[in-house]
Amino acid sequence: MPAAAADSVQVQAQPVAAPAGLARQLGPLRYQAGWSLRSADPRFGGLSGLWLSPDGQRLMAVSDRGWLWRAQLERDPDGGLQRLSAWQVQRLPRAQGGPTSRYRDAEAMAPDGADGLVVAYEGAHRLERLQPADLAAPAVALPRPPGLEEPHNHGIEALAGLSDGSWLALSERVTVADGVAAWQIAPTAVRPLAYRPAAGFAPTGADRLGEQIYVVERRVSWLGGLQTRLVRLPETALTATMPLEGSELARFRFDELGENFEAIAAVPQADGGTLLYLLSDDNFNAGLRTLLLELLLPAPPPA
Repeated sequence: MPAAAADSVQVQAQPVAAPAGLARQLGPLRYQAGWSLRSADPRFGGLSGLWLSPDGQRLMAVSDRGWLWRAQLERDPDGGLQRLSAWQVQRLPRAQGGPTSRYRDAEAMAPDGADGLVVAYEGAHRLERLQPADLAAPAVALPRPPGLEEPHNHGIEALAGLSDGSWLALSERVTVADGVAAWQIAPTAVRPLAYRPAAGFAPTGADRLGEQIYVVERRVSWLGGLQTRLVRLPETALTATMPLEGSELARFRFDELGENFEAIAAVPQADGGTLLYLLSDDNFNAGLRTLLLELLLPAPPPA
């Protein structure tokens, strides 16, 4: 179904300083900037999927209630993020004959390699491709992975576009023998895989940049609160038969940053470094925040 026209919305972005001691938990990553995002618009919140343009100047995010949010990222001459502006929101387009508006829980988003974006939904589990240049056009349905026949909220939480035009999809808690269910999804075929997160963690977001796939994992516990883990794995790992298991970059838990991070986007830097953006889902809960963090993974030293 055609999407409604976009509305301009005021979103306030309050800078968030790095908590004392955070550097010890970030490993090789460096905290560049953080923003707490708020809006009086009742549609704002529940942001679970994130995409940034390769130049780091445009942002799109999808929400648990089927909204597509867009913003501009304004930078200083050195490339530092100064503010977010020109916020717009509109309904995500639906595929012809797709589920009713009851099933709008968009959880992940990834590029399709051809100027389009693919959105993963839970509840009525599905993947749909949309064209950002023509958001009035209906979305196009893609193959649904096996094991997602019943409605629940443990479906695809992380989605990354791969170099061959397929996608890596990671489920939150659809368990298999070697971890949680994962799939490599092409327009005409689906290949089952398995992903092994750290104990107690579940994957909630993914993105690929070059030969590396970056995954954010989340752990929720009564004693530990919300914890975040960042890992990376080479794309070549998908050709092996063993479960996918990334190497840990960082693991942090702070009251100031103990949020429900569910999305990640990777942006290349001219010097070979990588900016990683993390976005948290407030679940429309007053006790949680929408945080956007900018972390730098420096370029490796010359050989």
